[in-house]
Amino acid sequence: MEEGDGNSAAARLLFKCALRVDSQNIFAWRSWEKLELNLGNNARAEEIRMQYLQQVSCIWALFIGESVHCFEEIITWKGKRKLQLIARLKNYMHIQTRKNENYN
Repeated sequence: MEEGDGNSAAARLLFKCALRVDSQNIFAWRSWEKLELNLGNNARAEEIRMQYLQQVSCIWALFIGESVHCFEEIITWKGKRKLQLIARLKNYMHIQTRKNENYN
């Protein structure tokens, strides 16, 4: 909303506040990244993306149930292992979407 009004400073402050409440909120991270991209701040958008990936790395360990060294390793998974991960991710995204809807 603040971004649409041209108040990017207020939008950034709101994103920071939202992430203090829930540092793994994918919607806040991605929206902030999009704001920076739309403003032409590509380097800042990349910083935000990297911060997000650091924040959610522990979530991946919970989903996967084991230690993974990089996302490329996950891509090579096949069969039941890959299906279980996809199911966990879909469930997580569904919960996050409902959570986000309840905040609005």
